[in-house]
Amino acid sequence: MKGRGLLAIAVAASVAAACPGRSSESAAARPAVPAKERPPVILITVDTLRADHMSVYGYARDTTPRFARWAAQGAVFEEAYTYWPKTRGSFVAIMTGRTAGESGYSPKHPEVHAFNPTLAETLQKEGYDTAAFVDNANVAGSLGFSRGFRTYVEMWADEALKDEVARTEAITKRGVEYIRAKGRGDGFFLWLHYVNPHAPYTPPAPFDTAFTDRPKKDRTLKVVDGFFGGVSKQWAIPRKRLLSDYVNAYDGEIAYSDTQLDLVLRALKEAGAFERATVIITSDHGESLGEHDYYFDHGANLFDPVQRVPFIVLGRGAKAVRSSVLVSSLDIMPTLLDAAQVSFPSGLAGRSVLPFAAGRKESTRETLVGENDRGHQGIWDSRYKLIDTDPRAAKSVRQFYDRASDPFEQTPRPDLTDVAKTFARGLDEHRDMELRSSLRTRAQLEGKVSPPRSQAECEQLKALGYVAECR
Repeated sequence: MKGRGLLAIAVAASVAAACPGRSSESAAARPAVPAKERPPVILITVDTLRADHMSVYGYARDTTPRFARWAAQGAVFEEAYTYWPKTRGSFVAIMTGRTAGESGYSPKHPEVHAFNPTLAETLQKEGYDTAAFVDNANVAGSLGFSRGFRTYVEMWADEALKDEVARTEAITKRGVEYIRAKGRGDGFFLWLHYVNPHAPYTPPAPFDTAFTDRPKKDRTLKVVDGFFGGVSKQWAIPRKRLLSDYVNAYDGEIAYSDTQLDLVLRALKEAGAFERATVIITSDHGESLGEHDYYFDHGANLFDPVQRVPFIVLGRGAKAVRSSVLVSSLDIMPTLLDAAQVSFPSGLAGRSVLPFAAGRKESTRETLVGENDRGHQGIWDSRYKLIDTDPRAAKSVRQFYDRASDPFEQTPRPDLTDVAKTFARGLDEHRDMELRSSLRTRAQLEGKVSPPRSQAECEQLKALGYVAECR
């Protein structure tokens, strides 16, 4: 890690210029340019995946042996972070490329609002065929996530798919079929979203017993309401009371996901599309596995276990590099549009990472920002982090961490140092900018009510711990 004096907040920097599940089908836009000039772009997202639990990122357990071979051919970003550590907020940022103030996202208005041009819409207008196969009701089409997709299949809505494993394998099957149908690629955007390793951690055999060792210092967990102080009663497994029981299962789910990623990438290679396509593999957020007494959940804070994510670019435009430049989930939309050679909509908060995937080392970005559903805001670089847990208060509660000496972010440092003061100014600038943006978007949201959930959506959200009951 390295710390430097702060600069402008880079995520705010301007950019130049008949299927299983519920599906939506609409006519694709008329091609604007010849098909051969539209390189395929692919986004694969694995829900709740911590980078530091992947062997490709140096984890001691071999959780991603197949994917590691693919990643060795592409760009692995080692300092990648989500902008919003909760599924819905994260994907609004990913699919619009905008911060919450610009997109209008908030817990009160938790959806993709129509005034945001989405990644899929932008590509479809340029003649791209667009398809998504997803599993997590937080990205339901009713919330605006299907806009711009010619095909949008919600796996949780297919009653024939009885569990998470069946839905996972259906996503892979449909994705592989789509890739094979496209062959070498005639201009398509494919998004696959897998829900595992989201809790409850229930990997299929043989991955349920792939990791059984115990650390020298294990922890016996109480069964609690909520996610602090022990294992939530909704996730608690009889006779499983040790922290390692759950971490082992979490790692088993990652190892299972590794097999699915391998199948998709093999299909791309066999179809002759791998070298023509640009592929991003990432996650919407990480997961807290007991850090800060927070168990098997995400979104309640802005610490690294929930903020750091994998971010790997494969295929066209990527070399075999490992990059330490700061990368945000807000960079996904501009990166894929850059790969597709499509102009960016206005208001994007991120930047294309393709120059760094091709080997560039120098970066003008020195900080990233993040927020969550609880109103927390943070700013960080690869060493220091400043978190404001109540930015709306007259006297906000700020915590400053030096992750070089305190990698687990346990002990806030005095915020009187010059570095801390510089970070504080940067966070103030971000807060003020978000406030001004939200004032512009608020009028468009006045009186707006979020769409009601379908029964299938509600049942899956309940299974994932997002809601308590369904009517």
